[in-house]
Amino acid sequence: MATRKGRRMTDREKKMAAEVRAEMREKGLLPEKKKPLNRKKFVDQARAVLAESIGYDTIPYLLWALSEMLGHRAYLEASPDLEAVGAAKVILLAKRRMDFEKEQIAAGREKWTVGELCEAVQDVYRM
Repeated sequence: MATRKGRRMTDREKKMAAEVRAEMREKGLLPEKKKPLNRKKFVDQARAVLAESIGYDTIPYLLWALSEMLGHRAYLEASPDLEAVGAAKVILLAKRRMDFEKEQIAAGREKWTVGELCEAVQDVYRM
C-alpha cells in the first residue's frame, strides 16, 4: 500500500514552527544553529597543521584525537555519526597498509607499486 504524503505547511504554520524552534533554543532544549562548515578550508587548515607539526611527539595526540572521534555520536542518537565513521576509516586504512607492507616484506619484496597498494586498501574506501 502506498503511503500518502502529508500536506504542505501553510505560511502561518511555518512561522509558528519557527517561533517554537526559536523559543526552544532560548530555553536550551535545542542546540544553537551552526554556521555551515567550509570543508575545503577546514581540510586545508588540517593539512597545514599536520605538515608543520609532524613528528614522533605528535603521535600520542593523534591517537587521542582518533579515539575521541570514534566515540562521536549524532545529537541525541545512539549510533555513531559520519565523523566517527571517518575516524574509523582512517584507522582501518592505516591497519590495512601496515598489513600489506608486512606481507610484502615477508614475501621478500622491498618495493611495490602504487596500484598494488591501492588494490589492498580500496575496500576501506568503498565502505
